[in-house]
Amino acid sequence: MARILLREQYTCYNHPHRKTTDRCDRCGTVYCKECLTARGQRNFCQPCATQYDAIQARRQRPFLEKLKDVAPRRSSVVFTVLFFVLIAAAAGIIGRQLASITLEPEEAARVARAFRGTLQTTEGFNLVEAIVGGQVVAASSEQEEGDHLAKRLVDGWADIQVPDWRSESAVFPQEFVFAIERNVLAGSQAYSNAVTLQASEQSPPETWVREFRVYVSTESAEGPWEEVGTFTLAESSLLQRFTYETRPTWYVKLVILSNYGSTEYTSLTEVGVYLTQ
Repeated sequence: MARILLREQYTCYNHPHRKTTDRCDRCGTVYCKECLTARGQRNFCQPCATQYDAIQARRQRPFLEKLKDVAPRRSSVVFTVLFFVLIAAAAGIIGRQLASITLEPEEAARVARAFRGTLQTTEGFNLVEAIVGGQVVAASSEQEEGDHLAKRLVDGWADIQVPDWRSESAVFPQEFVFAIERNVLAGSQAYSNAVTLQASEQSPPETWVREFRVYVSTESAEGPWEEVGTFTLAESSLLQRFTYETRPTWYVKLVILSNYGSTEYTSLTEVGVYLTQ
């Protein structure tokens, strides 16, 4: 029996087993109530609460004591001004160079994950995501105009600013083959027991995927294939998870069987493959 979960809650940063919708009012990170500390009408995580207390303590010092911190000798002031002028000039040059660089969605996802300090998504470790070496090795169709390519399904961005995948027409079935990078698990056999699909808010709901089938293989992008389930994607733009019995997996084939009524094309924004606990 296919199972579907609509994700509307998040998990605490410190306690991944706890579901919550609370956030730190300063950094925006999701925490459970136990991890948040009240400061007036606002709730802070422990690091932000510590920084907030330090700032308040500095603001409450006597005026003369504050003046000592901001009144260096004249030569130090001149040196400081010159230093910041040079820094500003260098930053302007670098900024103009960076403004001329356009990051691909996969590269932007890599930068975003680096700032977060983890390759994990909210669902876990996505075995076919581009930033860990996953790729689309076969696709029955895609729209090149507008960059609505099959590779958009594994770029890590389910964002209205990033193109989704769109088929050339509403003909079915539409097929994709995803490959897992063998080095990502240090040579160990990969296993999977769940896929996630997310419809695109860029495209009309009638173009969203409805019924689909999933196959896995350990040998090649041509199979042989083992069918693991046929599922129905709810008519929602939320991320949806579908589970099946754990199988050894190096390749995953997604076969789209229908959409929600469009006769023009079918759309989808992200696909994930996971081994869940």
